[in-house]
Amino acid sequence: MTKKKPEKQGQVKLGTFTREQWSQVLAKEDETGIPLRGMILEVAREGDWSKVLDYLKSQGLDFTNEE
Repeated sequence: MTKKKPEKQGQVKLGTFTREQWSQVLAKEDETGIPLRGMILEVAREGDWSKVLDYLKSQGLDFTNEE
């Protein structure tokens, strides 16, 4: 039996990416040259996974139908 890791205080899971999706995020930059991986952290600070997906869609990565 695998022990479940206790959640750290204050952690919230908003959503997940597949390895392929994360590879696409890592390979892309926004129009100003900022890596998307950093920008999605800023968007995620609002605590709304749909906003993360909306931001990625605005940058050409549509993961909304892959959930």
